[in-house]
Amino acid sequence: MKTYERRPRHHISEKQDRWYWREWGKVNKALLRLLVASREAEEGRHGVQAGELGGDRSHKGVNDGEFECVIAGFLAVSEPDNLDAQVKLRGGSVRRLMEGIRRLATGHEGYIESILEDIGETREWERLDARELVKLRSTLARRIERKKNFEQEGAEIAEAEKPF
Repeated sequence: MKTYERRPRHHISEKQDRWYWREWGKVNKALLRLLVASREAEEGRHGVQAGELGGDRSHKGVNDGEFECVIAGFLAVSEPDNLDAQVKLRGGSVRRLMEGIRRLATGHEGYIESILEDIGETREWERLDARELVKLRSTLARRIERKKNFEQEGAEIAEAEKPF
């Protein structure tokens, strides 16, 4: 079985780091074509990143959503006609949440509907915003874990009650 090293929360992976530097290079080239000095190009690239992150922060300490916004900002400079890629990147966190919920719910049909009913939500879960999707995912995971623990306890009791 292949094991994966878990990265700390809010740190980008090596693959994301390589992607960042690749896009950084493209932005630098695009800005050098527009601006005279390389210092101005570096300041422009830094301004894109700071604007996307809401301040001066390293790309290595961002979460996935922030990282995707930085890359989308870079694409806006280096490939301004590529709007599809920019829009897709900015919506990535919601897509990841939805995929995670789908994977969690596999084999637990009816759980999502039950949770939505319990919280008084009548919309389809795919129409929830990111904050609501996080709540749904957390509640779904807790209920699945609770069911698993209950089933394990029941199996242990049944085993203990068996005659010699």
